[in-house]
Amino acid sequence: MIRKKVFFYSLLIVLISFTPLESPSIYAKDGTNRKPRFLIEGGVEALPFLTGLTLSFSSEKSRDELYLKMGIQPIKGDIKAPDFCLENLKGGKSELRNFKGKVVFLNFWATWCGPCKEEMPSMETLYQQFKEKHFTFLSISVDYEGRNPVKKFIDKQRYTFPVLLDPKCNVLDLYDVKRIPTTILIDKNGKAIGKVTGPMNWSSQEMISLLNIILGR
Repeated sequence: MIRKKVFFYSLLIVLISFTPLESPSIYAKDGTNRKPRFLIEGGVEALPFLTGLTLSFSSEKSRDELYLKMGIQPIKGDIKAPDFCLENLKGGKSELRNFKGKVVFLNFWATWCGPCKEEMPSMETLYQQFKEKHFTFLSISVDYEGRNPVKKFIDKQRYTFPVLLDPKCNVLDLYDVKRIPTTILIDKNGKAIGKVTGPMNWSSQEMISLLNIILGR
């Protein structure tokens, strides 16, 4: 309802910004009326903003439609994704805060989880397609045995997406994840915007379209 009101008032501003010129030049030499010309008074400055506003509504509508179609649970409100710091398979540290300005794909999984392994080929495909863009892929293993079984599994399957280790399930609990696989989408401002519980075909055309919308392309 609020969006409809904002759009209505924005449209009203545009309409009243077009003021007819009351001048003799709108009449032909024979005295007959020509079609009136219009002068934009203040509307020119407003048009870029209003165009952006309209595109924003359109993008949000498209995103919501894709969420519904794909079974993604929208996360409403101004909810900032909790920060964390985890070790990666290479022995370094990764902090969520360092990826602000990028869309983050946060996925919780384990080597013993069948549905997790089911979706991983499509995750690899998605990672390869978007890794050069403003997109960060973080898969978090919750294997309690830590690094060795995870590295063995990843190497065997030849996956290249980044893997973080959460053997004590601290980040799992921080995000209130009850089942795996669970994926959380985080926008460029660090806000959690969508959640998926269960396996997904991440390389589908719908997902590619959704990511392009979130990335602002």
